[in-house]
Amino acid sequence: MEHQIREEFLALARPCLKVMADLQEKLHWSQRAAFAIALGTDPDIGFVQAGDVPRSLRQSDEFQNLMDFVCETPHLIEAFIEEASADRQNAMCRQVFRTYAGLLLARAICLIAVAKEAPPERMLEDLVDFLGLERVSRHVTVPLIHLGLDNAQYDLGGFGILQRIEERPADGVPKEILQSILSIPLCTLTFMIQTKLFLNAQHFPLGDLLRSRIAVLRLAVDPFISYNHFNVEHVRPWEIRLHDHDFHSRFWAQGASEGRISTRQFTNTHAEVIKKIDANFQDMKGDTVTPWTLALNRLDDAVFKLETASPDAILDLVIGLESLFVEPDNRQESAHKVATRLARFLEETEGGRRTVFRQAKELYKLRSKLAHGQAWALDEKALEPVETAARLLSRSLHKMMESRRSDFDHLALDLM
Repeated sequence: MEHQIREEFLALARPCLKVMADLQEKLHWSQRAAFAIALGTDPDIGFVQAGDVPRSLRQSDEFQNLMDFVCETPHLIEAFIEEASADRQNAMCRQVFRTYAGLLLARAICLIAVAKEAPPERMLEDLVDFLGLERVSRHVTVPLIHLGLDNAQYDLGGFGILQRIEERPADGVPKEILQSILSIPLCTLTFMIQTKLFLNAQHFPLGDLLRSRIAVLRLAVDPFISYNHFNVEHVRPWEIRLHDHDFHSRFWAQGASEGRISTRQFTNTHAEVIKKIDANFQDMKGDTVTPWTLALNRLDDAVFKLETASPDAILDLVIGLESLFVEPDNRQESAHKVATRLARFLEETEGGRRTVFRQAKELYKLRSKLAHGQAWALDEKALEPVETAARLLSRSLHKMMESRRSDFDHLALDLM
């Protein structure tokens, strides 16, 4: 931000802090306390719009002078909206922007006025520094289920950092013991994202970045690796927090599998595999729908359904295999085609191919029973075929990814 813009903004914002002080001075002590509590650490824009104190601030001449300056300064306009080319000549666009920027600025000034951690002048200067940025960096932290670490930490470069959760429960029971009873996270994945300053969480594609990393871990380590929530680091006190439930990304609370799925240990070998295949994965994802992406999505669907105790998990896994090994227009013999082609693709020896062939045939029998309404309970016996199907699908996806293959020449597979 240019020095002149910075100084003019400060000169116009300081009187707004004086307005806030005067407004609070008129309040009874209990009202001042209620106002501070209502702001809290994450005041809702609705409160800033309807609350008596912030509404009075926004209606003051001092605040209107600040908004006049903001609405006529291109750099500040770009700090509040994604598109710098917004039609500034359109009266409706100007009014919408003024209202939006006004609510965010009023929120910031209210927070500065009640803050205890720093003097108002210092926080006001921090706000100007924040408005001078183009983007801000945030940490996303995802606690992972069904994954333990051999080392305390693995730095996987741009993919993120895997770190062991060291805390033990208050009663001293090791987490490894609790993991055998119910699903709890043993490690976290942390990675960086870059966002606009006042970007609405709904408009940021965090779901894609998160699911892609989980998918890479599933293909490189274990297909059942999962998560139950995530956290996006708060950057400045006047920013609107980004909550996991705001994003277009599916997540679930306590898993229904509760300890029946074993924990896979992450090793240095896995770290090297991830560093090697991550670039391939990003190329494979792309924007085009392919058999590989369809099957990958089915794996994600299956793990979600497994965690929510749905019997459809096995159906998704078999459909994922069909996406890879059966022609799109095929109408018959799916079971035999999948079993034969899967065995030929994954295994080199006759014994290995016989094993995979039998496993695929058994999966189709189970799928047929479930599709016709047979009851299914999530117990250890029922998990065995689910685990088999998940590993066959993830092995296929991994092997295709290594060779950057998004679909098959099915005739070539038949002739192997």
